[in-house]
Amino acid sequence: MKSELKKFLQNDRKRILGVYLWGKYIYLAGLIREDPHWSVLFFSKEPLHIDDETIQVRDVAEQIKMLCLKENFNSDFLAFSVSAAQTFCYQKKFPEMSLSELSESVRWDIDANVPYAENAYWYDFCYQNDAVWLAAIEKNGACDILDAFQKAGLQLTHLTMEALAEGMNCDAEKIEWQQQAFSFSDRIESRILEEGDRQAFIAAASVIAAPEKNINFLPEVYRHSLWNWKKISCSLILIFLCILSSISVVNYWRLYKLNGQLREKTQQLMLLNRDNQKIARLTQMKDERDRTNLILTNLSADRLSWYSILIHLGVLNVDDVWLSDVTIDENHYLQLQGKAKNYQALVDYIHKFETENEIFTERPMLTRSEMMPGDIIVFTMQIK
Repeated sequence: MKSELKKFLQNDRKRILGVYLWGKYIYLAGLIREDPHWSVLFFSKEPLHIDDETIQVRDVAEQIKMLCLKENFNSDFLAFSVSAAQTFCYQKKFPEMSLSELSESVRWDIDANVPYAENAYWYDFCYQNDAVWLAAIEKNGACDILDAFQKAGLQLTHLTMEALAEGMNCDAEKIEWQQQAFSFSDRIESRILEEGDRQAFIAAASVIAAPEKNINFLPEVYRHSLWNWKKISCSLILIFLCILSSISVVNYWRLYKLNGQLREKTQQLMLLNRDNQKIARLTQMKDERDRTNLILTNLSADRLSWYSILIHLGVLNVDDVWLSDVTIDENHYLQLQGKAKNYQALVDYIHKFETENEIFTERPMLTRSEMMPGDIIVFTMQIK
């Protein structure tokens, strides 16, 4: 699954063209992928079309373009191999270290040994036979090659150098190199492979080989990325839309559930409001009933009190004293108005109130006594 995803997100490398100049000839090798294997589609050897001894790179690029049309081969990747004489290279052993540390060490080592001016070259390195090969090419010459291919409408993806063909096994059906087999297609004519053929093949095969095992002088900015950023961008957008859709679906489901809960709570609240209204009405009715009962109780209590008072007043009566009016004020003081035939009868009447404490809580107080014509005493007395 992981390898399939990686293959999907990478630029399609189905057709690779390797180019090598040797003498006055151009050597081409075309590779094609027939999943899951690679095949050598053709080898081609063509003389350079030059009018003098000087080889112009732009003319070479144009001729390569015509040869591709002749072979009906439109390459996805193009690798051009220069001769060792055009480069500065040497082999060196480094202590065991990480790739990033090795890259830094190589840069310092190249700077110390390269015959070119500072910043006037491109370099790269690769592993071979438990050692590291360091190589550099003059920047101006490399830029001329890159520019010539661009003007010819060809995208140069790898600029490499001729390599030792050791470890390459070749028979009538296939080539084996770096533990990978490349079968021959029916288009290949039966002939002995020349050194130029081998170098063109190695240039093409280096595109699919591990980067640390091959030289590519082109800086990263000029290299053709293995990753298909258009596919990656579309995939990321699709993933983002899927995530966004999933979030929307989840949020919609949550909203749906919340709306259901809200409807349920609203119904419960409506029922609760009805119950509260019933409770309020019942409470109001109870309060009204309690007030009514209180009034009735007070009225009943008042009636019973007057009855008791009148009974007691009748019991406390003495001869020659009679009452003309009985009232009670807001402070619960009983006001008695009456008449007596003489003061001794009045004194006896008051004395009876002093000895009675079942209803009356204080001693009686005579507030008025006056002798009227006919020797009748009019009096007013209050008692709690």
